[in-house]
Amino acid sequence: MRTHVGSFLVASVLCACGPKPASEMQGHGVLVIAIDGLRADHVGALGYDRPTTPVIDGLAAQGVSFSSAWSASPDMLASHAAILTGCDPLLARRPDVKVTGPASELAAWYIPDGIPRLAQQFLAHGYATAAFIDHASISSVHGFARGFQEFDAYHEENIPANGYGFEITAARFRNWLPRDPAQNWFAYLHVDDLERVWQRAGVDPHYDTLFAPRPEMEQVPPVADAAHVFFAVPRARWSGGTLSLGEYEARYDGALKQLDGKLRRLLESMNRSGWLRNTTVVIVGTFGTSLGESGLYLDSGTLSDVDLHVPLIVRPAPSMTGARGRVVSQLASTIDLAPTLLDMTGVPIPKGMQGVSLKSLIAGSDVALRQVAFASGGLQEGRAAIDARWCFEQSYPGRGQDRRAARSWYGDDLDHASEPRVFLHDRRTNPSLGHIEDSSSDPIAGERLSQDAAEWFGWIERAARVLHARSATLDPAS
Repeated sequence: MRTHVGSFLVASVLCACGPKPASEMQGHGVLVIAIDGLRADHVGALGYDRPTTPVIDGLAAQGVSFSSAWSASPDMLASHAAILTGCDPLLARRPDVKVTGPASELAAWYIPDGIPRLAQQFLAHGYATAAFIDHASISSVHGFARGFQEFDAYHEENIPANGYGFEITAARFRNWLPRDPAQNWFAYLHVDDLERVWQRAGVDPHYDTLFAPRPEMEQVPPVADAAHVFFAVPRARWSGGTLSLGEYEARYDGALKQLDGKLRRLLESMNRSGWLRNTTVVIVGTFGTSLGESGLYLDSGTLSDVDLHVPLIVRPAPSMTGARGRVVSQLASTIDLAPTLLDMTGVPIPKGMQGVSLKSLIAGSDVALRQVAFASGGLQEGRAAIDARWCFEQSYPGRGQDRRAARSWYGDDLDHASEPRVFLHDRRTNPSLGHIEDSSSDPIAGERLSQDAAEWFGWIERAARVLHARSATLDPAS
């Protein structure tokens, strides 16, 4: 694993934030920065060979990195719902909404009132709460605003005059920070910059060529006239010209480096004003981005490693005790983040949260807390069960609201909606990340994870029907 010089620079800044005297102690802050399109394997602290993330690496050096953290979904609404509720995101999918296109797909999502919220729990225990959202889909219409005193979002027809992107979101967050230094607070910053890189929005061209394309990635993917398509670049994400896969990867890495620099400016600003001194900072990927490994180019929507394996880095406030610079290999899910943050701050975890607290791992324990992580959704309407070694996936490539995606997968116009695809990935022996090669063969592992998935998602489907049908509170024991 490489260690970049930049990580030591940021670490030294964070180390300088020693605790204030008791008379001047600030309230505790919790800052979650949730980044769309962020792959775990492109983060320096998790072993990447390019210096894309020196600032994030610095946070990792002062906290804990989870090297086996998995998103609960490759879809935007579902992935954020998982983080903010600590529950399987399928609980937020209306069971009786027929999906026939993008509009009805959005209408199918609403977080029921009976599901616990991270923000609501913090608010109930005296924390000021705010969310700063960088995409119109994450809205109060879908139930995301509950528990936030301030939910700063926008609609597609009402994009702020000063634009969007991390710098704008960060400025809104800094302006919100409580004036009372004794006030505890929780803020959620949604970052969509890595998704916008393909539309060239907010991208400095300097970063396009910051990294040289890898010679082994010289193939040029075709372009297709579809919003989501396999084995070609979607036209909506094509910026013109003829680029090799290596050049696309270099653009992604350059955009990540640019975003990392913006994060540096936010942390330095918080440090100068004293806000970083007693703030726990979390970097979490909501879902990843495929660069051809899964059959998708510059897009997400599969249950493979490139979409589900995400970084989870927790840098506890310097005033907190715990391990520093620790890499945790035990399994974690993004639904674990909410109970973890509540547990770390002494706020009770509501019984409805399905995630497990990772506090003991952050403190230095090696005892595994989770045996299986689950994921669902995507362009192929699938479900996955992931353990320390295996990923079991059952999907339906012939389904989904975009028929062109199904056509590109099968190469014909036949009806494949009822044909399941079962795939087993052995991460110990197969380094491929995309789940499009031959499936591994291990009947025992496959059957075990298949049963785990059937039990988990069977309960989720029953609970979702109850939650969306009437006012009910989630109780995993019922």
